[in-house]
Amino acid sequence: MGFTSIWHWIIVLAVVLILFARPGKISGIMGDFGKGLRSFKEGVKNPEEDAVSAEAIEETAAKKVAPAKKKTTAKKPAKKKSTKNEEKKGGNKKEYTRKPLEQSEINDLLKDYNEESITNINERDHLRYYSAVRKKGNPKEIQMDEEGNPLITFKKGGFLMSKQSVSINDEGIPTGWVRLYSNPFYTNGTTWTCCVDEYTRFFKKKGENNDEVTELKREIEMLKGKIERRDAKIRELKRLLTVNNVNLV
Repeated sequence: MGFTSIWHWIIVLAVVLILFARPGKISGIMGDFGKGLRSFKEGVKNPEEDAVSAEAIEETAAKKVAPAKKKTTAKKPAKKKSTKNEEKKGGNKKEYTRKPLEQSEINDLLKDYNEESITNINERDHLRYYSAVRKKGNPKEIQMDEEGNPLITFKKGGFLMSKQSVSINDEGIPTGWVRLYSNPFYTNGTTWTCCVDEYTRFFKKKGENNDEVTELKREIEMLKGKIERRDAKIRELKRLLTVNNVNLV
């Protein structure tokens, strides 16, 4: 066996490895060789399992790469703001919606009243009246009916409180404002104003002493009597306390 023989060089290489290699190097090489051999056998033994695993890995990777679907929410259509013109259907809508009194009811309310000019009506007199309906927010403007005439309404009225702002114009018609109150003593009641113009008609109750004023005066006299009796009782109690030498703190 000469130097050119393959077996010669294999033996030489083995001797060199044995002599000069570090301890554990050969065992590591053999271990790696054994692991590679086992992996080769397993790959040959279960080719179908490897294929399934590869498909599972590919599906997982595809899910990670695929972009997430955006959630779309349907937008609700914006509500249109209704305008005053849209709310008023069928032309101009009347602002005055209170049900007017029947003429028979008005006649019954005026049976004890005479029509008078505001200049002939005194303070604390009870009056009823007709007046033009004013527009809300603009009392100088009058509402019109369907025929274009001023809308007139009847009011049950109240007691005249003040007419200082009333004056007579060049045509002899009283104009201005009067203030009314719900009772003739201007206490514990309500007050309001009434416009005086060519459309206003006032009715004064017949006689100076009407039933409402008489009833209120009677109630006042009753209250005065109760106050006098209470004061008399208080004076009697004070006298008794003084007799018994009781000092009031």
